[in-house]
Amino acid sequence: MLKTIALIGLTLPLSLNAAEPTTDQASTLITKTKSAKSAAMPMEPKPRDRRFNLRLQPFNFFLGGLGFDAEIKLFERFSLAGTYSSYDFDVTDSNTNLAFNIKATGYGIRANWYPSGALADSTYISPLIQTASIDIVDGDFSGSTDVTSYGILFGNQWMWDGINLNLAAGYSAMKIDDIVLKTPLGNTKVKNSSDIPAGGLLAEFSIGYAF
Repeated sequence: MLKTIALIGLTLPLSLNAAEPTTDQASTLITKTKSAKSAAMPMEPKPRDRRFNLRLQPFNFFLGGLGFDAEIKLFERFSLAGTYSSYDFDVTDSNTNLAFNIKATGYGIRANWYPSGALADSTYISPLIQTASIDIVDGDFSGSTDVTSYGILFGNQWMWDGINLNLAAGYSAMKIDDIVLKTPLGNTKVKNSSDIPAGGLLAEFSIGYAF
């Protein structure tokens, strides 16, 4: 009888020890559980993983043209963009009160600094430079000139799953000289630079998609 009790007393603790997992087994179990949970959770895209942004400027449509830029993120808070804009509209001559037509095509580059991160919800500051070719048609007279403008924009960008909206305001400066217009027969007249919209307040409204 005593031997049986002794055997039970020895066997019970051994059985309890055998039921407890070792430290290595517990670590392996925890790791597998975490891995299973991670695999079950969907991966959410990180907004700042986006590198490119294509933006359209709808205001240009109202001036008979097109405006867009292609942006590339270079650093966490900094990007560069190439710009294109075109216009085709009529303005009034201050001397004759008659309308004449202006067509302009411009290319440029702009830098964008985002304090909260590029291609994400953030305010931004954008210095820019653009060169443009301006063609003027006033009856039988026509002429052209090239100009360079410099400006800066202060705005805000909102981002929703890649779709983004930008609103900004700023200022642009450029210098246009008086333009000599000619007819096919060689007649000439001078178009005052004051009649040609140049510089002043800037406004930006753009819709884009980042990827």
